[in-house]
Amino acid sequence: MLPVLPPALDAALQQALAAHRAGQGEAAEAVYRQVLDACPTHAEARHLLAVRLLQSGHAAKAEQEVRRAIEDGKGAFARHFNTLGNILAASGQPQKALEAFGRAEKADPKLADAPFNRGTILLGLDRPQEAMQAFQKTLALAPGHLGALNNLGGALVKQGRMADAIDLYQRAQTAGVPLAAIGPNLANALELANRLDEAHTIIDSLLAVSPAPLPAALLVIRGRLRRRQGDLSGALADLDAALSQSLGDPDRIEALHNKGLTLDQQGEARAAFAAFAACNALVAAQPATLRHDGAAYFDSIERTRQWFNADRLGKMARRAQTIEAGGNVVFFVGFPRSGTTLMEQILEAHPRLVTTMESSPLESVRQNLGLSYPDVVERLDGPAGHRLRQAFFAAAEAVTGPLDDRIVVDKLPLNIVNLGLAQALFPQAKVLLALRDPRDCVLSCFMQNFRPNPAMVNFLDLTQTANTYQAVMGLWQHFQQHLVLPMHSYRYEDLIGDFNGTVRGVLDFIGVEWDDAIEKYREKAGRRDIVTPSYRDVTAPLFTRAMARWKQYEADLAPVLPTLAPFVTAFGYQDAVE
Repeated sequence: MLPVLPPALDAALQQALAAHRAGQGEAAEAVYRQVLDACPTHAEARHLLAVRLLQSGHAAKAEQEVRRAIEDGKGAFARHFNTLGNILAASGQPQKALEAFGRAEKADPKLADAPFNRGTILLGLDRPQEAMQAFQKTLALAPGHLGALNNLGGALVKQGRMADAIDLYQRAQTAGVPLAAIGPNLANALELANRLDEAHTIIDSLLAVSPAPLPAALLVIRGRLRRRQGDLSGALADLDAALSQSLGDPDRIEALHNKGLTLDQQGEARAAFAAFAACNALVAAQPATLRHDGAAYFDSIERTRQWFNADRLGKMARRAQTIEAGGNVVFFVGFPRSGTTLMEQILEAHPRLVTTMESSPLESVRQNLGLSYPDVVERLDGPAGHRLRQAFFAAAEAVTGPLDDRIVVDKLPLNIVNLGLAQALFPQAKVLLALRDPRDCVLSCFMQNFRPNPAMVNFLDLTQTANTYQAVMGLWQHFQQHLVLPMHSYRYEDLIGDFNGTVRGVLDFIGVEWDDAIEKYREKAGRRDIVTPSYRDVTAPLFTRAMARWKQYEADLAPVLPTLAPFVTAFGYQDAVE
């Protein structure tokens, strides 16, 4: 219960709250302080003062005031915890903010803003499944909550479920939600689904009713569309106009990344590199990035190399001779940006093959082994190994549907680090490796806006990107010497230059014949939700622009070229020219 105020002071407080909501925060703050002078334990007046302090940029003072409000109110007011969560989020303390929003939900399960705010934090931490559940809870409490509707679609997009996001927004539009409220996110999902004409139609409809200057979010999306449709000068104008406005970090990251891509297509290498560097620096400061320890990824690679030594791998190979498993499995690996998504779409078009879209069953198995990995690998000969193989195929069918007699292509580039486990479980499997000029690989990784994880956060710095290439592909060379699994490699450049010959070589290795459906792979790819950065390219005709791109960036790449030189030689790229 709140202390009872004298009628005149209570009336003044209500008038101050109305003024605050009308944007007259300074006047409202004076009344809040007047109330607290008369009644220092009035928790709601102190809470409103905290809100005002947060809005005026004094987060530390706001936190002090709201914590005292919670204490004075005996923790009975859910909105006080909700405000504490907002303050903690604004102060860069997302985990503590999540705890505060959770306490708000517990204090008042009907307070829709609490799960919405919790979901927003989770989405920023790249935890889209949990975020989606929070937004669904918000919409159950407040069906008209536009923020939750838009963010629910954003959570679906982050999970690669573009079709579901589009359906969500279109159903909302049919139900009467104005296009202006959901249009930018609908256009974004349509572009990610490669439905460019539909995205343009939405943008044009929004622009027809938008005030000048055009909102930054619309400019960023239109810039992406213009770039993809070849209007590079128009794209750059839109992106620069967006960047000149006040942007939240996600929109600024998107604008900088697309500016870099546009400048790259214009041949402005130095300016493009600067845009990518600015984008990466901003990504590096995000909470979702800071959750991950890039150095730990190097430690895991080194531990893998040491554990899967020649002696252990030899013993594993001899024991595995008694295991008949893996004849219908291909592990498709390579360093990121080696063209694996393109080849995956080609293989997916073959009726005898099915791919797992980077939802790797092998990685799922390895994750479930937890801290017992890799030591547990020595105990996988009997029932334990059988259970893991069953788990592998169950995870595969969760993505692909029933396998029947089709061959599973488990594609995840960095599964290179899991090839020792692959040999232990599936001694009859095959390994397909995608190669690309190491200099182009490293440059392309630096130029991409990947979702953060312990490996990908290393791509935000050029030197760390090259070091990651050295560690991963050095491990590949180790496994190439000591694994007994059949291996085949192809070069991205050869795929572009000799499509039929390169694909036939891959199909021969896998053990299936050519099928004319291969020639229509782009049509099938256009109907799939592709979650890698290659979504822009795999549905387009093959092009050579990405080959030997590194030559344009040679000055910026100079510091890392010595690190990559041994791999350039080992993989036969020392004579690569533009």
